[in-house]
Amino acid sequence: MMNRRRLSGWKIPALLLGIVVALTGGAALWIRIIEARRWAEMEKEVQSLLAEATSRDTARPVLYGEAVSGNAWDDYSQTIPLAEPLGKSWKVIYDYVRREQKAEPERVRALVAANPVLFDHLRRGAHRSIVAFPRVSPSSATADILMSLAICNARLLVESGKSGDAVHVLLDAAQLANDWGAREWVWTWGTAFELVDVLREIVVSQPLDKPQLEELDQALDRLDRSFPAMSLTTKNKLLALGLEFLKEDSWPREASMEDQWRYGFSPRLMEADAFLFWRREAVSSGIGDTAPWPEAQREAQAFQSRYSAEKNRLVRPYTDGVVGTAEFVRLRRAQIRLLRMAARARADGRILDLDDPFGAKLRTEEKAGRLRIWSVGRDGRDDGGDDGGDPAWFRRRRNGPPPAPAKDLVIEVSR
Repeated sequence: MMNRRRLSGWKIPALLLGIVVALTGGAALWIRIIEARRWAEMEKEVQSLLAEATSRDTARPVLYGEAVSGNAWDDYSQTIPLAEPLGKSWKVIYDYVRREQKAEPERVRALVAANPVLFDHLRRGAHRSIVAFPRVSPSSATADILMSLAICNARLLVESGKSGDAVHVLLDAAQLANDWGAREWVWTWGTAFELVDVLREIVVSQPLDKPQLEELDQALDRLDRSFPAMSLTTKNKLLALGLEFLKEDSWPREASMEDQWRYGFSPRLMEADAFLFWRREAVSSGIGDTAPWPEAQREAQAFQSRYSAEKNRLVRPYTDGVVGTAEFVRLRRAQIRLLRMAARARADGRILDLDDPFGAKLRTEEKAGRLRIWSVGRDGRDDGGDDGGDPAWFRRRRNGPPPAPAKDLVIEVSR
């Protein structure tokens, strides 16, 4: 009797332990099944995106001058080893680009003077007839340095009375931004906050002759037509995300234990889930630059709501900024078209009829020998050409009083 009771006393804990082991094993097996299914789905999507990317037409128009046979990447790649060491001088370059009070023009001048070969490679790449990038992307830091140093060079050229050369430097940088944005996942237009503002200053105040203004109008037209669509850059970003996740050592260190438990501590399941969220919500949502602005805003806000409810932390680094980028693309294209209209008006007096990315048409008003051209801007409301007291285009000043909130996006030239 004693032995039977003792054995009976062990049965319940053993049974409970067996149930726990079975449930744990079953849950682990189920997680592995889901993980394998979603990982395979992600691999298939990545291969599809890669095939689409590699099949795209590599030809693109040059912005000015004659196209030269060859691949732009062969020249752009030569700028990387020249630009990377400039990272240690990034603060000096950044301060000058952003017009900080503590900027050091002489140090910037020395950096530009020491790197003529970099600008030669940039010029040659911008004039190649095709652009085909390798699967290994250049870093965003390198893109920042290249774009920013080009802006420094242009400003120095303007100061020395060489505005025509400055325009060419800025157009080369704009071509680089378009090439990387359309065929890679480095969003270089996002780093060139001052590029269009320097062009604006040149068009408004510098003594360009008629052929130079006509060339600029034609170059900006090509730039506008070849500007990377948001749908394309979003796919590029998704492809970059998928290729990163498919690396064996891609497990993100920022994921905490609290993040991981939702996915059974499976990094592959967490990564595949983030990729498929992006594929489903961002790429397929219709956020972009073709729909009317109010419709695009509504879709962007709906996407933001869905994103905010998402629990996968890996979604955030790749999804932050999607809504802002949708607006940013329209801002840049509005600026490019305003510059076109101003250049053409200065060249021969004609007023072009161009669409406003934020509304119907870009608006104009002529008074006392001055032509004012404007876009209604991000709020979609026509303020009659009122720029809110700050004529600069989204310059980010850190010193002095902050700029007044922009209303309309305005450029004004003499007739």
